Amino acid sequence: MVGTLNFVLRTQKTLKNGKAPIYLTYSIHRVRIFYSINKHSIYADYWDADSQRAKYIPQREARKLLPHLSVHDLLTETEINNINDDIDSTKVCIQDIENKFEALKKRFSSQMVIDELKLNDAVNTITKKEEATGLVFDFIDQYLIENEATREKGSLSVYKSVKNHLQAYQETTGHKVTFEKIDYAFFQKFQTFLINRIKTDKQGNTSPMLNNTTIAK
Repeated sequence: MVGTLNFVLRTQKTLKNGKAPIYLTYSIHRVRIFYSINKHSIYADYWDADSQRAKYIPQREARKLLPHLSVHDLLTETEINNINDDIDSTKVCIQDIENKFEALKKRFSSQMVIDELKLNDAVNTITKKEEATGLVFDFIDQYLIENEATREKGSLSVYKSVKNHLQAYQETTGHKVTFEKIDYAFFQKFQTFLINRIKTDKQGNTSPMLNNTTIAK
């Protein structure tokens, strides 16, 4: 690689929620440029400055280390892997950009490389938005449509209820519900979310939205 590439957690730009954004620094001839990595931001405890990568903290350990955080804010191993995958793909992309300039025998600067990276990221963002239409909710909707005439209403209502709870979970936590993110850690978080959901009656009294038997199902 011609330029010097590093990944840093910019704690001086810490957000109100306590997270700090992950940036890359890229420099050629001492001209250094900062660029955000896919808008990723994490708590400092999840960042390993030596390896310049996000690190996974087992949920039990994370709850002790970060007692002020809700269980929904603790990162799963899948989420950590997604961040590191983006870091790795960014490295590859920058190397490809440099190779392209060299193949064209074109001199390039730090800004030129980052501009190309921004263009690639913009294209990838559009692609990801198109892929996002295949979320769990879309699958459930399609299932309901295809089975409306053959399945009993009571059976279909279960799927509708699951969809509503998943949507509420996504809206509350900000975590996208996709098939690739559904693992054991997700189910643990989702179960905790359901246990903590409450409803309020006309008199203002609150009670659990679901009982433990329903949640266990």
